[in-house]
Amino acid sequence: MQRVKGKINTNSIEFWDEYYANVIIEEDRLIIYEQLSEILDCIKFNTILEIGCGTGVGAEYLKSKFDCIYTASDFSSSAIIKASDKADYTSLLDIRTFEPVGQYDVIIIAETLEHLEHPFEVIDKCKRHCKYLVLSLPLDEPEDCDPEHIWYNIKPEDFLDYKIHTVKLNESYFQIIIT
Repeated sequence: MQRVKGKINTNSIEFWDEYYANVIIEEDRLIIYEQLSEILDCIKFNTILEIGCGTGVGAEYLKSKFDCIYTASDFSSSAIIKASDKADYTSLLDIRTFEPVGQYDVIIIAETLEHLEHPFEVIDKCKRHCKYLVLSLPLDEPEDCDPEHIWYNIKPEDFLDYKIHTVKLNESYFQIIIT
């Protein structure tokens, strides 16, 4: 395994393919999408691209709340297989190396940026493809957090260089909409 900032980097396609091949449902992620639905209530949209969709729990939940066309993407083919029956469209996309295709009203990146070495490059890349970039991130995680989290101690103030529409703070997470 590769070390990033002194940590073992488990963020390989092989790691996540095996993880998603064995996980049945990501119930622990449902609370994140419940919180995201509250923040999405304050904007108008028709199309969503989710990057890092996992098994599609977000697509399933948000499509039950909003009338929208939902594209779920992930770099894990095991995740895409599980998400394919929950979203309108799916795509195999490694955001570290590829740029999203097309324009969307909303791009959601939930609990994914903390896994990346260059999260602000991804944010800037995605901003070019949407009206609203909706992020969900762990709040103030310490350096010794999950080994796959290579960006830690994240707070809303890290985004002051962006035009922020909305921020919602929770105990362990925060959601932010960048326009």
